[in-house]
Amino acid sequence: AAECELFGSAVVSFPTVDVRVELAETAVDHARGLGGHAPLGMTDGMIFVFQTPGFYAFWMKGMTFNLDIMWIDGTADNLRVVHLASDVPAYPTETPDGRLPTYSPTRPGRYVLEVNAGFADMHGITVGSPASFIRDVDTQP
Repeated sequence: AAECELFGSAVVSFPTVDVRVELAETAVDHARGLGGHAPLGMTDGMIFVFQTPGFYAFWMKGMTFNLDIMWIDGTADNLRVVHLASDVPAYPTETPDGRLPTYSPTRPGRYVLEVNAGFADMHGITVGSPASFIRDVDTQP
């Protein structure tokens, strides 16, 4: 899709489903996120990649649809969902920043995956679920 061209792309695989994701790797990408983004497809999402694991907080600024937010951590060959915020609501665009809640994990993660609300339930994904992160070979320089 055309809107994916601003971000790199990759795949996050769970035992029950693969998610085609846009990569958010820079501070600018992290700040923009999915705010103002067109609704996601059923198996589309965005993954926020950080240099080190941390308690990265997220909010719904500029969002027009609800999300499931998953914090993922572990070694390259042993990634797991360490925290899950389900059905996080979008707020009206006129909501002042100071009134938007933030969502934080109880365990640190290096990756944060945003997908449509209900996705985790639909695919049986819970805290502890294994995941893998595959960068597309054709998008690398």
